[in-house]
Amino acid sequence: MTQQDSNLKDAFAFSDFLAWTLLALIPVLTAVYGISRASIIWTIIYLIVMAACFAGLVYRFFCTHCPHYKNSGRSTKCIFLWGVPAYFEPRPGPLGFFDKLMVFIGFLIAVAFPVYWLLASPLLLLIYAISWIVLTVFLYKYECIRCIHKDCPMNRVPQQPEL
Repeated sequence: MTQQDSNLKDAFAFSDFLAWTLLALIPVLTAVYGISRASIIWTIIYLIVMAACFAGLVYRFFCTHCPHYKNSGRSTKCIFLWGVPAYFEPRPGPLGFFDKLMVFIGFLIAVAFPVYWLLASPLLLLIYAISWIVLTVFLYKYECIRCIHKDCPMNRVPQQPEL
């Protein structure tokens, strides 16, 4: 095993899940607050849409390709989904075009949905946008550089030089 291989994260701890979930809650709670100022019904719809996008589209079309999904057993042990039943068959290997499209649509819907309500408060919109950017940058900087999912489009593990 090389030094680089030893830096790869082959399993997550519950503390990883808590840390990343708390960071991800910032844009979600900002959206909930912004939408709830106008409508509780739309807030509930937003939460249902978020659950459908992440527990449905992203979980099915992205997570099932990840080695963490396959290695978790009956429930996932991931930085964003801990204890969620692994109800889809694992599909190791790279994401196909349709998989990428569905993941993109899931994220687009989840991120764009609250913008209508957040436009009424530019400060909330700014917090919302910055918090998504910070979450993405932190993931890219601290997780993607040691990810075991070598087929992930965001994987940044340095490639081993061929001998």
